[in-house]
Amino acid sequence: MKVCSRCKRSRLSGEFYSKKSSPDGKSSYCKACNKEYGRQRYLRNRNTALADAKRNYLENREARLQYKRAYYQANCAEVTARNIRWRDAELRRQVAVITVQSCHRRGKELGSEGRLTYKQVQARLDYFGWSCKDCSADLVDGGEWVGQVHHQIPLGKKGPNWASNLVPLCLDCHYERHR
Repeated sequence: MKVCSRCKRSRLSGEFYSKKSSPDGKSSYCKACNKEYGRQRYLRNRNTALADAKRNYLENREARLQYKRAYYQANCAEVTARNIRWRDAELRRQVAVITVQSCHRRGKELGSEGRLTYKQVQARLDYFGWSCKDCSADLVDGGEWVGQVHHQIPLGKKGPNWASNLVPLCLDCHYERHR
C-alpha cells in the first residue's frame, strides 16, 4: 500500500506508474491523479501546445515528406497491397451502409418489421461471397459494386427487414425476379 501525495488516499502499488528515480520505484501520484494533473496542465497550456505542434509540423514538413517517399520506395509492394485491401474493404463497407439506409427508408415507408445493421448486411454479402445467388456472377467488378440486394419476401408484401431476408443478385437476375 502507498499513499498518493496528491489525493492522500491509500492505494495498491499497482495503481501507481513506475518511476526508476523514486526510492520505491513508483510515482508519487496515483494513476488517476497523474491523469487529472496532465489534463489540467494541457488545459492551462493549450494554446502554447497547439502553437508548438503547428510550428513543429511546418518546420519538419520536408523531412516528413522525404521519410514518406523513402518508406514508399522501400516498401512499394506492401504499401500497394495494403491500399488495395483498404479500398476493397471500404467499398464493401460503403455498399453495406447504403443498403442499410435504403432498407431502413423502404422498411419504414412500408411498415415492415425488423431493422438491420451494416455489419449484418456485410456478413450476409460475405456469406454469398459477394456474388449473385442465382448465377454466381461476381458483383464487384474493378472496384465497383455492380449488384443489387434483393428481399426474398418483398417488403411490400410485409416481408421482414432482417438480414436473413436479403440476397445479393446481379442486375439481370434481379430484373428476372421482379418480372
